Amino acid sequence: MKEFNYSTILNIYTDNLINKLRDFKVNDDLALWVPDENINLSVLNLLDSVDENEIQITFNKNQFKKIDSKQIINSLKDEGEITLNKISYFLKF
Repeated sequence: MKEFNYSTILNIYTDNLINKLRDFKVNDDLALWVPDENINLSVLNLLDSVDENEIQITFNKNQFKKIDSKQIINSLKDEGEITLNKISYFLKF
């Protein structure tokens, strides 16, 4: 299972965007990921970018509160099972 910390990868992406002209890769798994100000779209883009069967994304409390679980679940209902852990602030796909 691939695990990502949303804050970490977002910070790396933002730093690279500001400090590099090319090659915004956070790592090879996320080469196609483009974050969005809307965290729901950003998470969906992230899940779509990673070519893995199992993915876990950890969020901080504020980020997790902004996630519309119904939107995420409805968007991916035909693609796999989504688990949102409201205590540890992670999403597992």
